[in-house]
Amino acid sequence: SFGQSSAILAGSIVDPATGLLVKDQTILIENGKISAIGKGLSIPKGVNVVDLTKDTVLPGYIDAHTHLCAIVDAKWDLGDFWIMAMQRRVGYRALVGAANAKQMLDAGFTTVRDVGNSGDYLDVDLKKAISEGLIPGPNIVPAGRIIAPYGGQFWDTPAQPETLNNPEYLFADSHDELQKAIRQNLHWGSELIKIVIDGQRYQYSADDIKFIVTEAHAAGVKVAAHATTEKAARAAIEGGVDSIEHGWKLTDEDMAQMKAKGIVLVSTDFTVPGLISNGFEPDAAKRTHERYVERLRRAYAAGVVVVFGTDIMSIVPGQTRGQSALDYIDSF
Repeated sequence: SFGQSSAILAGSIVDPATGLLVKDQTILIENGKISAIGKGLSIPKGVNVVDLTKDTVLPGYIDAHTHLCAIVDAKWDLGDFWIMAMQRRVGYRALVGAANAKQMLDAGFTTVRDVGNSGDYLDVDLKKAISEGLIPGPNIVPAGRIIAPYGGQFWDTPAQPETLNNPEYLFADSHDELQKAIRQNLHWGSELIKIVIDGQRYQYSADDIKFIVTEAHAAGVKVAAHATTEKAARAAIEGGVDSIEHGWKLTDEDMAQMKAKGIVLVSTDFTVPGLISNGFEPDAAKRTHERYVERLRRAYAAGVVVVFGTDIMSIVPGQTRGQSALDYIDSF
């Protein structure tokens, strides 16, 4: 932290409004917030002056697809979210979330969307603790519990609904169930609705998704849709979601429709080390990463708005969560 009242002398700054690099700028901070940016600004007496005249100052990064309160380990829980949730109790996961939040902030991420797999609204609690100054971390837009058809994303699930219904998901199939799930999330502090479309052989229809979007938008929140298959992406696009998460099987036609409807792609293009930490063999990790990047280039060429998101849940040896996220930026 530079302090509540500071003046930063920047060699250059990146202006996100224009996308330009602006040289010789002074950044004034009052009461912990930027009050002015410009060339040759008068510096108040007594403030802390930080000399970054040889450096470029960037705005804070945004990671639009995080799971700060989750750790998935291919060796110990087979990458299965249900096993992960059973093995790691809520208190431990809250501490994991606090550690990951600080690591993300230290890496320059000042805002994140936390899109589920956060236990019993731990993402909401984490946001509250950060906003109250109890712990350091980025601003969080929490999704709360992921809404999904019965069974969620689990690979091999027990038969008992009470066991399945651990805090990771709200299972909802009928429109009444969907409405209740959305309202439950909003009641407990969610600022975003995350749905899983293609975790099972069955999935939400376009009409189901339209219903979800209508309900969420009426309450002033957006809908993010996990869609890794082409069929799921088609339903998400027809249903009018705000963002497609992953979208690894998007066709050129899908992308054209996304552009026309203003649907954002949060692309989660895993790095090679990240894929290896998820259990991939090195050659398979390299091929998979290249396939994701090829899809990313097609989306960019098609004019789809692409938003940075990492989806990191595993540990890359020798890296913090924030360092692993930064690796995505120059991994192509």
